[in-house]
Amino acid sequence: MQNKGSRQQTSSSTSSITSGLRTVNANIPDRLLSKEGVTARNKAVYQRYIDYWNNGVDSDEIYGLIHPDHRQVHHTFTGIGVEHKRSGITYFWSRFSKLRIEVLSQVADGDQIISFLVLHGIQQGEHVGHPDMERVVHLRSAFRDRFLDGKIRETEIITDFEAFRKVPWVKKDMNITPSPKREYERVGLSVVAAEWDYVAHENPPGLREGAQQMMYASPMVDRTASSTPASSRGQGPGQEPKRGCP
Repeated sequence: MQNKGSRQQTSSSTSSITSGLRTVNANIPDRLLSKEGVTARNKAVYQRYIDYWNNGVDSDEIYGLIHPDHRQVHHTFTGIGVEHKRSGITYFWSRFSKLRIEVLSQVADGDQIISFLVLHGIQQGEHVGHPDMERVVHLRSAFRDRFLDGKIRETEIITDFEAFRKVPWVKKDMNITPSPKREYERVGLSVVAAEWDYVAHENPPGLREGAQQMMYASPMVDRTASSTPASSRGQGPGQEPKRGCP
């Protein structure tokens, strides 16, 4: 299932992205570039990848940014290869409309780019155990991408709140240090042993009556709004959610 609304694009948007790819994705090995040149190219490739997400352009040219042996590490979306990456992207497109990635901060050095992102969207299909109910989602994640010869070779994704406290490269390179004095509610969306946190707000502005808004919490979120606890358990793309869970 695909959301037509998220796929409607102008020819100018598609042309802009694909023309940019011809510039940043040239077949030049890293060894022939300076470190600064490698960093600059990787940043350009990464930006094109973000443009792809934000414009919904389903093009093999875009998937050309992914290394054939790409390896992704995530507690529900781990896998190898371009097709795995494609399946993950298709999964999100099938369940959310108006997808948009906002880059909050980024550190680039040589073959590595670390980014702190927010994925905005409106849920329109079942997602890791949550029913097909319209809700606004702001999913916060830290990404560590490594590049090889102008392609994304490895991606490590941290979306679990507790993992933000434990992973050294997140705290060190992104300068994210949660205050131990701040209290966070432990609510819902238990995908693995560690939980994702979210706050569900009833009837946010702009949504139909009875809809909900779901905000995945990060150490940078000031959780002062009222919340409605909920809990469910599910799986990643291509897997059925577990049944019989609260």
